[in-house]
Amino acid sequence: MKKQEKGRISKGKMARLIKALKEGDSFDKEKAIETLVAFPDKTVIEQVIPLLDGNVTQARMSAWEVLKKVGHHNIEAVAALLDHESEDIRVYAAEILGTLKEKSTLPQLIKKIHDESPNVRNVVCIALGSFNDEIAVDALLEALHDDDWIAFSAIEALGKTGNERAVKPLLAVFKDGSEEVSLAACEGLMGFNDEKIKNEIFDILKRWEPDKRGIFVDIILDKVDDETFGNMKERMGQEVFEHLFNSVRNDTGKPVSLIRLLAHFRRTEACDAILYVLSSMNPDDEEYTEVLNVFAHLSDVWKDRIAYYVEQNEGYVMPVIESCKIAGVEIAEALLLKIFLATSMEVKREIIKNLPVFLKGGGLSVIKEAIKDPDGHVRGDALTVIGIMSLEVMKDDVIAAVRKGFLDVRIHALKALMRLDFDNGLELIRTFVNSGSDDDKRLYLAVAKFGDADNNFPFVVKLLSDEDDKIRRAVIGVIGYFLDDERYMAMLVKLLMDENISHETLKVIREKRLTIFRDRLQEIFQDTDKELWTRYYALSALSTFEDGSLFDTFVNGLKDDNSIIKIACIKALADLNDVRALEHIYPFAQSDDNDVRSTAEFVIGRLEGF
Repeated sequence: MKKQEKGRISKGKMARLIKALKEGDSFDKEKAIETLVAFPDKTVIEQVIPLLDGNVTQARMSAWEVLKKVGHHNIEAVAALLDHESEDIRVYAAEILGTLKEKSTLPQLIKKIHDESPNVRNVVCIALGSFNDEIAVDALLEALHDDDWIAFSAIEALGKTGNERAVKPLLAVFKDGSEEVSLAACEGLMGFNDEKIKNEIFDILKRWEPDKRGIFVDIILDKVDDETFGNMKERMGQEVFEHLFNSVRNDTGKPVSLIRLLAHFRRTEACDAILYVLSSMNPDDEEYTEVLNVFAHLSDVWKDRIAYYVEQNEGYVMPVIESCKIAGVEIAEALLLKIFLATSMEVKREIIKNLPVFLKGGGLSVIKEAIKDPDGHVRGDALTVIGIMSLEVMKDDVIAAVRKGFLDVRIHALKALMRLDFDNGLELIRTFVNSGSDDDKRLYLAVAKFGDADNNFPFVVKLLSDEDDKIRRAVIGVIGYFLDDERYMAMLVKLLMDENISHETLKVIREKRLTIFRDRLQEIFQDTDKELWTRYYALSALSTFEDGSLFDTFVNGLKDDNSIIKIACIKALADLNDVRALEHIYPFAQSDDNDVRSTAEFVIGRLEGF
């Protein structure tokens, strides 16, 4: 008994809580509701109920919230509100009782199915849907004859009960009711998830005219699962197909889910409609790829209609080409040439880039046109394809393209030549390196990694002493490809020991994580007479080693005058995952330099996590 008394709310506190519900701010109301719900009894309910009849909206809402949670502690008092003179109070009462689901209140709720207020009758229908009880079902069946909007709520409630007695009346409403309640009945009946009921609905829909049937089919398809759609397709396949076809064809903004359903029919008309949708979409849209894949997976249906499609609409060409690539559908060379000659630059690029994937034939006619195309991307991709397809008959054209043209195209051509005739390509490179222009030398540098150490060595030696500084620096990157060869490692050591160390040398060491150069890198970093970015790249290389013995080197770097070095040292310390670094980094969280401060704050947060 003492325990019960201890859980009661005193009169004084109760008064304060009720006042908070009436006059308090949002925080006060929330706390008051929490307390009243935590210590519920009849007194709480009696004190809260009058707030429903007050003038303060927030107080009414607070009382409503409390009663929905703990009203069962005085259910008689709550149920008595159904007879209140105020329509609003009766609505509140019905909502609360529907939430509480106390079976003892059913007779009082059912009585209100005849309330003079349509608002009350409507909420009572909604509340009765919470009770799977025969007398509740009886009342709801009676409410089907009320005003449409109330009948709508009764139908939804009957669907919630799942009571089989509701099926026959709902079918009658579905067949003969107004559109609004008929739609609600359709949804309610589908919610029973009974195959027999669904099939009866499908049979009824099949007999209706398309204009009447359409909105019902839309509602069903919006939530349909594979099994239900299979049954629907079996019972009214042509009608469903026509509906989906017209929906997709006439409204290209239809969701992908409907397009997928249409694809189930695997008909040429379905392919036509989906392709039409694709032609109106932006290829950058997220859904474009989804729809494209749906179309591609129908390739067995449309593969013989490619010529028809590309003649119908220029907008069809790109999705058809992309779908052929996805599905591996071959296109006859003559047709492909015809498409290529008449299409846009974007489609030409797509065709040439993927020519080996969907070409049916030798491809020479298309490639010969492509290497003459004004677009450099098309020419470059054509040259790449020549190499991939080993088309030696085109070697002279490839060599001509290697010798002259835009650098990007020449790179494609030289790569192709190295596939077709490696020795010939190597001879051209030798000429370029020994007596070529700067662009010739850059051309070599772009393909150097496709050769081996022996082939490249004389070219690298030659270009390391080139008069153009950019060429000299670029060739250092080639050294990085072949460091397993001691000749290349010797060159890198020599470059690192030079007084003026190139950044490219340090970048190679960083990318390859060459820890054998740790001591030399420390010397470079600690030499404050060195140029800033040289020191920075040396530090950057050291940081990739994640070597704990470099802790003091990075800490000392924090004293540097330059903020770039400070930031790099803070990051390097972070990569060591050593919490000792915190005491050295903390002061930089107060730095006047925004970049230094933000880096320090981020690293502190990370290290404190350890």
